[in-house]
Amino acid sequence: MELFKQRLRIQLTAISYKGGADALNDLLGGRIGLMMIDAATGMPHIKSGALKALGAGTDKRISAAEDVPTIAEAGVPGFEAWAWNGIAVPTGTPSDIVHKLSAACQKALGNPALRQRFSEISVDPAPSTPEEFGAFIRSETDKWRVVITEAGISLK
Repeated sequence: MELFKQRLRIQLTAISYKGGADALNDLLGGRIGLMMIDAATGMPHIKSGALKALGAGTDKRISAAEDVPTIAEAGVPGFEAWAWNGIAVPTGTPSDIVHKLSAACQKALGNPALRQRFSEISVDPAPSTPEEFGAFIRSETDKWRVVITEAGISLK
């Protein structure tokens, strides 16, 4: 949400929650008016009509809601902020082990049944090489460092 605020140069009141479930309950109950939520959590409520999706924070439209524009398409150029997951191993893990694990993940993500299950829960896998994933993590770290610094966020 901080990135959204910074890109639009708007003020929003931040409400801290101990977890996403409490925030989602308040959104569904009308006690808050806006929330960034991951597709897997939000989609059942969007499909039921309880929530309205205004934009996807991804770089492309999500397959579970092709009619929902990305936030960038909706007028916030360059906006991209989404929940991502990946598999990591400790630094120093031998390269051959890393590449074996990567190959196994690539194979699993190619399984039609697994891809179907991911689709059902509104998850769009984006397999990559270990080197690509490392570069992605570095770029995300750089992007969010700027957002955090500009917002004056600290761990206190």
